[in-house]
Amino acid sequence: MDSLKVCPPRSRGSSSTTTTVVEEEAVDLEAPPSTILEDFASEPEGRFSFEHVNPPEEVQWVDWSGPDDPSNPKNWSSKRKWATTFVVSAFNFISPASSSMIAPASETIAKEFGMTNAVLISLITSAFVLGYAVGPLIVGPLSEIYGRSQVIKISNLFYLVWNLACGFSTNTPQLLVFRFLAGVGGSAPLSVGGAVMGDIFYKEQRGRAMALYSFVAMLGPVLGPEVDGCSCDKDNAQNVLEMGRDLVDVIVQISGIFLLQETYPPVLLERKAEKLRMSLRSRGAGGGHTHIRSVYDTGRKTSLPTTLLHALSRPTQLILFEPIIQLFSFYTALVYGIFYRMFFRHLGGAEIFKFSDGPFNQSS
Repeated sequence: MDSLKVCPPRSRGSSSTTTTVVEEEAVDLEAPPSTILEDFASEPEGRFSFEHVNPPEEVQWVDWSGPDDPSNPKNWSSKRKWATTFVVSAFNFISPASSSMIAPASETIAKEFGMTNAVLISLITSAFVLGYAVGPLIVGPLSEIYGRSQVIKISNLFYLVWNLACGFSTNTPQLLVFRFLAGVGGSAPLSVGGAVMGDIFYKEQRGRAMALYSFVAMLGPVLGPEVDGCSCDKDNAQNVLEMGRDLVDVIVQISGIFLLQETYPPVLLERKAEKLRMSLRSRGAGGGHTHIRSVYDTGRKTSLPTTLLHALSRPTQLILFEPIIQLFSFYTALVYGIFYRMFFRHLGGAEIFKFSDGPFNQSS
């Protein structure tokens, strides 16, 4: 007869038997649960203390197969890692380039829409950057639920749709709203791309990858106005918003579909665990006594809205209660403000206050 020494439960996971026993006692595993309960009940009072007794549950923890597991993103080949790095960097280039690319056309767009308010004219450029402030609060937590790859691809598609819509806007509110929504989608590479680098490179290896990723983020806003300033047709203000830029983004999006694979370990291991569950179910062997869980699975079952609310509230808590996050955010906001003010003033905004028929005429 097989027997088991009933001991205090394991601290890992919540699915193990939660029986607490003062004295070890051999328990017949072949006996039905009701018999086990009767055996415990027949003992002298105080000898045993327990919350409840369940049939033995075998938890199979799903982890990497070993330190050299090829499915672990950190063990990918160098070629595969750098292909991922270049794709993420391409995403991280096209979005910031779009943020400032409209600056050379600010004067022409303002005249076409009859805009004379200096604040509204400046928002033509800065509304996109405002999306950068809101987007990471959403896409960052979502990447920890659904994975980096899916969030970056879907967010870039969201950016592409609204960026294309800017070219068909017919009034000021439409243009500003579309620019803001494009910025929300375009913020994903900025907020999630660094996490991808951390997923695929060990800390002593990620220096060059992070340098490339950070460099293109600063290069985009610099080259965007220069390239578009050369091609901007003064007779057609919305030429700056047309197909050339979106065509480049479509190419980047297609490359991401084929080259940008999932890198977030909890998502990868959960997929691995789900494959094992499906395999057991297909063979009719996935009974209630076998539990397959990822090592990242805490065992807590919560609804999707609760999970999303918890993930989305985390950045807000950090910005409200962590002084180092507050200081770093303030510094970043200051740098971005100065950065884009320079673009606006010298690449598009210098002529804003020179409308002969506008209230901000400074010619005198």
